[in-house]
Amino acid sequence: MATTLLTRPAQIDDDATRRQFLAILSAAGILAGCGTSEPRPRATSTTRSVQDVFGATIEVPADPQRVVVMDQQILGNLISLGFETDRIAGFAKADVADLSTLDYLGVPDLIAGLTDVGTHAEPNAEKILLANPDLILIVAETGFDDYYGPIFKTLETIDVPTVAVRNGYRTFDESMELLLGVGTVVGRESAARDVAAALRERIDDVASAAQAGGALPTAAYLRVFGDSYGSVCSPILDRLGLPGTRPTPEEFFTEVSGEELGRFDHEVLFVSASQDPDETMAQLEAHPLWSRLPAVSAGRVHVVDDAVWGAGYSVPAYEAQLEDAADALRN
Repeated sequence: MATTLLTRPAQIDDDATRRQFLAILSAAGILAGCGTSEPRPRATSTTRSVQDVFGATIEVPADPQRVVVMDQQILGNLISLGFETDRIAGFAKADVADLSTLDYLGVPDLIAGLTDVGTHAEPNAEKILLANPDLILIVAETGFDDYYGPIFKTLETIDVPTVAVRNGYRTFDESMELLLGVGTVVGRESAARDVAAALRERIDDVASAAQAGGALPTAAYLRVFGDSYGSVCSPILDRLGLPGTRPTPEEFFTEVSGEELGRFDHEVLFVSASQDPDETMAQLEAHPLWSRLPAVSAGRVHVVDDAVWGAGYSVPAYEAQLEDAADALRN
């Protein structure tokens, strides 16, 4: 259960007092990036208005200096936007069992040094406050009041501008809305549009190159959870225009029993696992239906990173997925 802060300490307005306060926290190992350099101060009082996913208008710092990030997709998108990493003050690291799975973001030292502010579902108000943020970013969806209500009740105790951006993950365009939402809040809207356009262009280039070699192959994404299997909607495969039966964005995930493994009759198959990939492949290879699958017979099964394909929908995740898909389409 997250710890809630019932009484927020008095605002520290005097610069000298603030420096002393931050120095004490840094020496105690509480603030992110503990070291010899002083952490960035919070933003000045200049603000601008943004709208969150629920339609509320929120005043945020015009140039945020200390951002707490409650989701790895937001973190990835901030990095893709060129947002200065020393402006990221905290991250919901408790959501990630193994931080090395986020190495695809390219900032392992940053992530290791950030203040852990709890989880998306149970933010730790005390730790967030000690990170001294001037802005909190979180993903959310409308229509789930029972889930998000307690989260925002906790965050409201911190009295820091908190903006919920749309948790777009079912389609590529939804994910780009998430990118744009993040960019808009931190003053990088133009950069977000440029990054999205560049990614769309790279995807189109990969699709065009594959089409030049003939008809596009059918493809699917199989995600393995222990002894359970799932066919998962893949925005990157959809955006590439690869044919084949896959869950729709509305369905997103379809559980597949061992007896139904033959439904993966695609020419190319991407596989990821929540456990050790080698153990997963040994498990699949021992299944009587596995060797009969067209992708297996053709040698076109591609084992991919579960953190990237199964849990990632930020720009860095899509870039990694696109690289995997491009390699598969060249073979």
